[in-house]
Amino acid sequence: MKKVDWKSLSPIFADVMISPWNLLIGGLLIKFLPTTQAITSVFIGYLILSAIFIFYGGIGLKEGKQSAAIINDIFGLKISRYLIPAILAIGQIGWASINIELGGKSLAYIFSSPVVFGVLAYAIFLIIMGILDLYKMGIVKLFITISSVSLLGYTFIAKITHVSLASFMIHVPLEKQSILWGISIVVASLVSFSTVTPDFFQSVKTKKDIYISTLLGLFVPGVTTALLGCFLFFDKGNFDLIALISALTFPIFPHILNASTNTDGSIAIYTPGLKLQNMFGINLKTGIIIAGVISFILAIFQVSTYLEVWLKILSLLFPTLIGLVLAKFIFLKQQEVSTFNKSVLLIYVVSTIISIGLTKLFPSVLISLVLPFFLYKSLRYIKLLN
Repeated sequence: MKKVDWKSLSPIFADVMISPWNLLIGGLLIKFLPTTQAITSVFIGYLILSAIFIFYGGIGLKEGKQSAAIINDIFGLKISRYLIPAILAIGQIGWASINIELGGKSLAYIFSSPVVFGVLAYAIFLIIMGILDLYKMGIVKLFITISSVSLLGYTFIAKITHVSLASFMIHVPLEKQSILWGISIVVASLVSFSTVTPDFFQSVKTKKDIYISTLLGLFVPGVTTALLGCFLFFDKGNFDLIALISALTFPIFPHILNASTNTDGSIAIYTPGLKLQNMFGINLKTGIIIAGVISFILAIFQVSTYLEVWLKILSLLFPTLIGLVLAKFIFLKQQEVSTFNKSVLLIYVVSTIISIGLTKLFPSVLISLVLPFFLYKSLRYIKLLN
């Protein structure tokens, strides 16, 4: 296996972080939090995400396995064949729908067409990109990165010329949420991506490469982009990126950039297609098309406007998986692993039920990350597990 270092991984992570979806996260935070709490939520949230990358992703290096194999070792092959791929596919399809919605609306603006036609054309284009593996080409990745950075820079300059940072710092929303809610939103936004970090760190040269790539690829660009989203939307009362872009001077330029940068959603169509192929034995192209069609339907229903709901769904699906892996490889004693493996499905189900009950208050992601460990210990204490 070819070894990689932080110089190879940091740009991959940064490309994920410097993206319009992360601006929406900042917009959602600032809609319900004062500026100081929104900023605090971003920093604490990314510190937690960095810890997940380092400890959970680092298991890939320790075990020499990819994420699917690590989870398979816990659940067993029968349930992992369908449950785990289905969960991973759902997460990717949801984010792909947001890419299609944002990019499709900009495409509709550029060509002065109805929104549904722009979204449809954009979905078809991303499906074609997925089938042809265009997202793997270096020139395509470079183009998307340049478009993303240009879009963020253009919107920031346009905003700072009309609004002062002082007014941003004293912002107080009409409806308020807690800082715990804000931190949960930030962590939930990347929890689905966090589940595959062992795939990246499996082949790193040293642990130092994990730390540096997490800092430069995740923390710095993630915090910067989310904070920019807070600044862009603090006086809007919403987090509608397309409306924001359309209100700028010469909006055609940022719409072109937005249509370009959201093409990275093609990988979020390809990977579910791969999961569908493995689950049902269908052709990969068919799987990609199915994933693309589902993403298009969600985009038509404007899933980005239900961003908090989507993040709560992610909080139910992914952090418990991470929590199970962390419990087994980091927190449990060696003699406990056998009992833990036998009871893992029970722990997963109970953890999910508890998490569902908490979603009315806030995304349960923070609790779900540690719940499997405490639930296992509690069940052992009251002698419900052998």
